[in-house]
Amino acid sequence: MYQRLGQLLGPSGWWPADSKLEIAVGAILVQNTNWRNVDRGLANLRAATKFAPTALAALSQAELIPLIRPSGFYQNKSRALVA
Repeated sequence: MYQRLGQLLGPSGWWPADSKLEIAVGAILVQNTNWRNVDRGLANLRAATKFAPTALAALSQAELIPLIRPSGFYQNKSRALVA
């Protein structure tokens, strides 16, 4: 079934993202919340960093928190993203 879904959906599947980095960030943010809230957090991050790896890595936990606040559990999620 997994292989068949991979054939049907392609390598990135259904996940609405433009890069592998955005998929990884979205996977962290989606924990224990709904996608609409994650989408708002991703939009904030996209506006602030354009998902450039160096720009994202340069953000401190304190800078990340207001950007990802819509996704909830922002203290834990910001620590995970910094790590």
